[in-house]
Amino acid sequence: SEAIKEAKATIEIQGEDGRQIAKLFTTSSSIEPKEWKELVAEWETGNITHGLYYAIIVLEYDGKFDSYERTFTLGTPNVKIKDVRVRNFELGQVAKFEISVESEWSELIDDLYADLKIQDSTGKIVSEGKSATTKIAPLSTVALEAFWDTKGHSSGFYTATITLHYKGKVKENKVDLEVTLDQIKTSLVA
Repeated sequence: SEAIKEAKATIEIQGEDGRQIAKLFTTSSSIEPKEWKELVAEWETGNITHGLYYAIIVLEYDGKFDSYERTFTLGTPNVKIKDVRVRNFELGQVAKFEISVESEWSELIDDLYADLKIQDSTGKIVSEGKSATTKIAPLSTVALEAFWDTKGHSSGFYTATITLHYKGKVKENKVDLEVTLDQIKTSLVA
């Protein structure tokens, strides 16, 4: 085998829809027989949505061309709670928690649900529940519903722990609750 005087590559990055997101050019290098060299291209991904991408690599070496295609994932699936609300509440009745969840992932998440655990001011668990499992479209928002039967509970301060489950991931969020006779004020804890 012979040495390669110059090898370099062009990489076209495409989104799931096939549109070009970026075109990258690698460093170039000579390569001796039986030697392995890495060609490097840099891509600033700070403003790129996490998700599945497609790369078309065209390798050029001494006037010859080879092409390769690969799929790859940038980042990991992520969702976050945007808001938690309880409407039309009366103490002693069932409170419906509306949990607004936003997807920061460019693919469908089809297994999202939330666990809701309520603790009183002493830390005692007074209720545990779960939302239905739902789908959330790419880069969109969905409302999950979970319930707390407040019969036998008094007004005061409580803590809700909302645990999101999706794509094998678990994300826990705390919400401070102020319960009065006719409303539950919610405050997401940073």
